[in-house]
Amino acid sequence: MISSIPRRSTQQENCNGRKEKMQKKIALMMMVYYHLSQKFILVAQKPILRKHEYLCIPWNGHEAIVEEMREFLPEMKDIMTTATMYDNDAEMLKQELRLLSNQKCQRPFLPIGGTNAWGSHVNALIFPLTYAIVMNRSFLSPPLGAYANSTSCIDWRCIFRSTAPVCERITRVRREERRLNVGLSSSPTPKKCPNIKKQLFSCDYKSLEQNGALRASLVPDWYKEQKLRINTNNPCAHEECEIPALKASALKKGQFSYGIHGNIAIPKKWRHRGHFWFVAQLLAWLLRPNTKTKRHIQSIRKIIGLDRAPRPILGIHIRRGDACQGSQPNAKMRRCDPFEIYWKRALQLRTQYNLKSVFIASDDPQIFHNASIATIRDNFPVFFVPPIKTHISFVDADRNWDLILSEARQSYRANQHLNFDPAALAINIFTDISLLARCDAFLGKFTSNVDRIAYALLTAHSHCLKPFVSLDSIWCHDWSNRVGKSIHGSFLC
Repeated sequence: MISSIPRRSTQQENCNGRKEKMQKKIALMMMVYYHLSQKFILVAQKPILRKHEYLCIPWNGHEAIVEEMREFLPEMKDIMTTATMYDNDAEMLKQELRLLSNQKCQRPFLPIGGTNAWGSHVNALIFPLTYAIVMNRSFLSPPLGAYANSTSCIDWRCIFRSTAPVCERITRVRREERRLNVGLSSSPTPKKCPNIKKQLFSCDYKSLEQNGALRASLVPDWYKEQKLRINTNNPCAHEECEIPALKASALKKGQFSYGIHGNIAIPKKWRHRGHFWFVAQLLAWLLRPNTKTKRHIQSIRKIIGLDRAPRPILGIHIRRGDACQGSQPNAKMRRCDPFEIYWKRALQLRTQYNLKSVFIASDDPQIFHNASIATIRDNFPVFFVPPIKTHISFVDADRNWDLILSEARQSYRANQHLNFDPAALAINIFTDISLLARCDAFLGKFTSNVDRIAYALLTAHSHCLKPFVSLDSIWCHDWSNRVGKSIHGSFLC
């Protein structure tokens, strides 16, 4: 006897039908999603760069070349076909600096940079920044020194990102104190003694003497001065410490001098990458433009057409101004060569690396007049930013640059020279450096602080070495120490 199979109810059939339709719809949606996702992935991937476009040479084994040779012109076969976008050691160093600046406020100090020109002021700050890394201390935003206009632009944050935003919000260091250009001094904190200050600061300055990172010869004056202030002048002596200011010149003969101590000057963790790499990463972190400055640079880049310039681009810096006056050529071991010397080398580099255009930075308007003629004659596109009028006379260039700027600043305050602003001059110098640092090869003179900074940033931003030609010296960094090696003699690097 065959058992009868009960027929499905109409309700079950409808339910199963809807389920099948839903499954088909889901399968169709998944198929569409898969194809779209593959399409978006392909779009999101960075396209493979044209061969040799970025002229990148891997770091491996080449770090020391920059401090040994005046030229680095590798063969085309040694250049990577794609630009490297990641450097693990660089990311680790940035992470360490971010911890000091954003997440911790460890015994902060106010760094004081160099004097004279802008490049010297910036390079000097590498000493206190290295000290901050070794000692695990917070590096407050330094003053602009001679480039402060005393009205709207006083400290580092006017142009660059804060180096210790958390610390500066807590300590409330007065802006007026940023203009101090003294060595080991102190900036008084408010007289109130909130608990948060008690947690952040320990008045144990003896740790400076116990830590070998700071030479003992530098500690006594600082320690005695701080101890005196804490015991006698500070009403909150037992709960908070004053913020010390550390001048770069106090460290130039110490452990952080590469010219004196060699690789020992580099923190052990980064020693295997070499001195040039380490300084380049610190400069890249220190010279991070704030939002306003970044917009200004992007605007200038667009106005002069550099954003549309064919690549590869050769960056050239031609220093004039005070460098050509008085005793400066002999003191800096630098000569002011005519434009034709630079242009001849530029044409040679164009042939070797198939360069498509040139960006020229200079403080001499005559250079751009010569370049305008050369670009038509040799069919080599040139881009440049016209220099601003500073109303500064370089007739007596042997005088201290701080004094020259101080007089110019007084004229600015008195509205005698409305077109001059020391802070605007600093921003324009940094704009030139930033544009040079986004080129694909470099031509200049490493006797200039600006040139050394520009090439260091060029390598740090691209995570690789780039072809360069220095017409007079090898690259160096040992602020205010006579370790520079020019074809004309030694100079203060």
